[in-house]
Amino acid sequence: MFTRKFQGDKFTRFADILSRSEFHEFYQSLMFTSSSRERKNILPFYEEIIFYVPPNNLYNQMMDFDFRTYMVNNNLVKVDRATMFQSIEGREPFLDHRIIEFAVQLPIKFKIKNGVNKYILRKLLKRYLPDHLCNLPKRGFGAPLQQWIQSDFKNNLKKVFLESGFYNPYLDKKNVLVLLEDYLQDKPVNLILLWLIYSFQLWFNKWNDK
Repeated sequence: MFTRKFQGDKFTRFADILSRSEFHEFYQSLMFTSSSRERKNILPFYEEIIFYVPPNNLYNQMMDFDFRTYMVNNNLVKVDRATMFQSIEGREPFLDHRIIEFAVQLPIKFKIKNGVNKYILRKLLKRYLPDHLCNLPKRGFGAPLQQWIQSDFKNNLKKVFLESGFYNPYLDKKNVLVLLEDYLQDKPVNLILLWLIYSFQLWFNKWNDK
């Protein structure tokens, strides 16, 4: 959880989310960690693309979007990179196509019930595991970005963007430097956006001369 100082302009992002007229647009906007205005300020060629999800139960729409985009473009690719880096062949048994096909056909009441998600899976696991393990909340693989950028990477950010006279045709240099300057002056900034810009610039620097 980021402190208030590092959440940036939350009102702009909330206004962007609430301006959406269709639920699938609203949900996808909710998944972004920045507003469309922030993205356009940083990316000169930015063009927003909304992934269309056919009308359905709201839960199903969210799961459909997550399955087709967030899972493959974020979760699975990170697991694959982390395991391959250690020469480990990762496996995701719940992604067996037979399980997916079965789960898609289940009524919502078997997926979420009385505020409990993965309801039928938890009930099944209770046959084999203690209750306290089956009732654990969902956990991600979040990194301590705030701690990193506040301390460990502050000098790295200065080196990459200020001392090297950075170049990147895909970023608006002026607005990137404004964001960085606000951060260095302890003003509220979108920390995740800053981290993504930093990561992208490191990648660009590595491969730009290849």
